[in-house]
Amino acid sequence: MLNTEALTSELRNVFEEKQALAIVKVVTKAVAESQQELVKAKDFNELKEIIKQIGEKINELAGAQQGTEKRVGELANAQQETEKRVGKLAEIAQRTEERMEELARAQQKTEERMEELAQAIKSLTEVEKDTREQLGGLSKSMGYALENEAFRFLPVYFQNLGLEITEKFIRTEIDGEEINLFARGRKNGKEVIIVGESDLRLTKAWKKIEQIERKVAVVQKNFPDAEIVKVLVTHYAKPAVAEKIKEKGIILLPSYEWI
Repeated sequence: MLNTEALTSELRNVFEEKQALAIVKVVTKAVAESQQELVKAKDFNELKEIIKQIGEKINELAGAQQGTEKRVGELANAQQETEKRVGKLAEIAQRTEERMEELARAQQKTEERMEELAQAIKSLTEVEKDTREQLGGLSKSMGYALENEAFRFLPVYFQNLGLEITEKFIRTEIDGEEINLFARGRKNGKEVIIVGESDLRLTKAWKKIEQIERKVAVVQKNFPDAEIVKVLVTHYAKPAVAEKIKEKGIILLPSYEWI
C-alpha cells in the first residue's frame, strides 16, 4: 500500500502545500488504477519503475527549486546591495547639491563684496581727484603768492645791480606765451627786459630751463634790440639743479635770500 502521509510529508519539505498535495493525488490515483486492473507482477514492476522515475523527477524538481530559491536569494541580496549603493549615491547627490548651494551663496557674497569694493574704489578715485584738484589749486595759489612777493623784492634786487626798473613787474602774455615775471628797465643807457618764472620746488632742471628759454625767445622776437635778463625765483632748489640753471645764464633767486 502507498503511504500517502509519508509521501506528503516528504514533498512538503520541497514544495509548497498545494504542490505537494497535487503530486500525492496524482501518484495515489495512478496506484489505485493499477490495483483496480489487478496488474500482473511485471506490470506492477513497471509501475514501481514509473513511480521511481517520478520520484527522481520530483528530486530533480526539488533540486531545481532549491537552485531557484538560491538564485532568488542572491538576486535579493544583489537588489539590497544595489539599493544601498543607490542610497549612498542619493546621499552624495544631496551633499553635492547642498555644497553647490553653499558655493552659490558664497559667490553671491563675493559679488556683493566686489561691488562694495568697486564703489569704495570709485569713491576713493573721486576723493583723489578732488584732492589733486585742491592741491593743484593750492599749488597755483602758493605760486602766485611767491610771484607777488617777487614783484616787491625784484626791483630792489636789480636796483642794487645797477639796473633801473622803468616799468613795474607784471604778469603778461606775448604771442600766446604766458610770462609770469615781466619788467622793462635800463642799464648803462641800454634797454633791458627781465623775463622770469617761478617754481616752488625745483627738482628737475631741464624742463624749467626749456620753459624759460621758450619764453625768452618769444620776448626777444618782439624786442630785438633789448638785452634779456633771465630770472627764476623759488623756495627751494636741489644743489645740482641750481648749478645747471646758473650754467644757462639764469639768475636763480631763492626766497630765503629776500629777507
